Amino acid sequence: MKTKSNLLILMIGLLSYQCTSIKNEKESIIQIKGEIGDISIKNLHLLNHFGDTVITLSVTPKAIFNLELKNLEEGYFTLQYGKEKSNLYLCPGDSLQLELSEEAFLISGQGTERNNYLKAKFSPEFNWYSNYYKTNQKGSMMVYYRDHYTQKLKQKLQDLKDDSQFIEKESKELDYEFANQLLLNQISLETNPETDQSIIKDLAWVKAINIENTEELNYSKNYISLVAKILISQNRANESSLNSYYNNINQPNFKTHFLSSLITPLRKELQFGEDDFNKARTVESFITDKQPKDSIGYNLFNLYHKFEEAKGKLASFSYEDNKGNIVSLEDFRGKYVYIDFWATWCVNCIKEFPNLKNLEERFQNEEIEFIGISIDKLDAKEKWKQMVTDKDLGEVQLFAPTKGYLEENLINDEFMNLVYLNSYYLGIPHYLLIDPEGKIVDTFFYRPSNKKGEKYIAELLSD
Repeated sequence: MKTKSNLLILMIGLLSYQCTSIKNEKESIIQIKGEIGDISIKNLHLLNHFGDTVITLSVTPKAIFNLELKNLEEGYFTLQYGKEKSNLYLCPGDSLQLELSEEAFLISGQGTERNNYLKAKFSPEFNWYSNYYKTNQKGSMMVYYRDHYTQKLKQKLQDLKDDSQFIEKESKELDYEFANQLLLNQISLETNPETDQSIIKDLAWVKAINIENTEELNYSKNYISLVAKILISQNRANESSLNSYYNNINQPNFKTHFLSSLITPLRKELQFGEDDFNKARTVESFITDKQPKDSIGYNLFNLYHKFEEAKGKLASFSYEDNKGNIVSLEDFRGKYVYIDFWATWCVNCIKEFPNLKNLEERFQNEEIEFIGISIDKLDAKEKWKQMVTDKDLGEVQLFAPTKGYLEENLINDEFMNLVYLNSYYLGIPHYLLIDPEGKIVDTFFYRPSNKKGEKYIAELLSD
């Protein structure tokens, strides 16, 4: 009897193990079923967080598909179909039902809540940039981003009932996204006396973020972008540190992302007159060494070289003012000349007008002249004259003979080509400083809102 009892226990144990094994295997599978609407696509591609293709499935319109994915770690994925793509967060045990059509992307089944969250995040409801401008730009852009994007999405996260790592990971991603936006706007925030103090505290928080987290370097593209911006903004982008971070990233696509992420903060510094040619040259050399066949940063570094070459060169122009007179740069020999390139459609140019007036008043009895040069199209000339009057702009306001935005080879103007204003990549506002001999001091000078510019001018005039 004892032998039969032991045999029975063994059989029950084996059966229990088999059931557990089947259950565990089932729980380790990610199942995605779906229906294709009346849309013309040939393939579905599922990409992992690193941009690698996990699976490609051939489909036809009105087809039904069924994917069973084994041994996938939970995380972010992208489903690409035709010109469309949808963001997913998949976890072993998920069983999703998808409906793909031109009108909608519908999700149901196990894992729906977190994926509907992602669907909402990338919907017009949370297109913070467009929604901000719909408010007629009332208040700080960064305050709006924080309160109407980051915080609202974090609240939606807290409402989820999800036992995966999604809530924790997504909360980090939101913080990294916000931190990236703050650093992208750091110069304008720090130089603007009207910046909300809560945003100044947020900037301090960003600067204290640990950027030595190797695990995050190999998981989050937002974290990599943040690291790159901090290295540039804190002047830590030397050859040693760049190599250290690059070598700690294992994924090839993430290595490329790190290289490209160094470009945006450099471009922002250039736009605000904070350019450091030596730093740019170090980054250029580093990128070229790592991916010599790629063109990462080509446009930016081309501008840096052209601006550096223009310094010290003799400038000259003759343009019509708002009263119909022809004004030449030579008319101001013996004075420094601060030039504001702007256009009636340029929101950021117009925002700088009050700061420019303050700068003019600060140096009104000094040997410096402030000149505005419009790059509006010819058919906007009357609008330009009206804005000069309405905004009570400085005494010298000129209209350059351009064809709207200055793309390369569209104009034949020696002065404009010398200061390389024909770059949509960099844009306006664009400020230029010329010395009393008519030579270029700086091709992309500090904006009027940046107190460093005022200090620089004061030191020049005191010599």
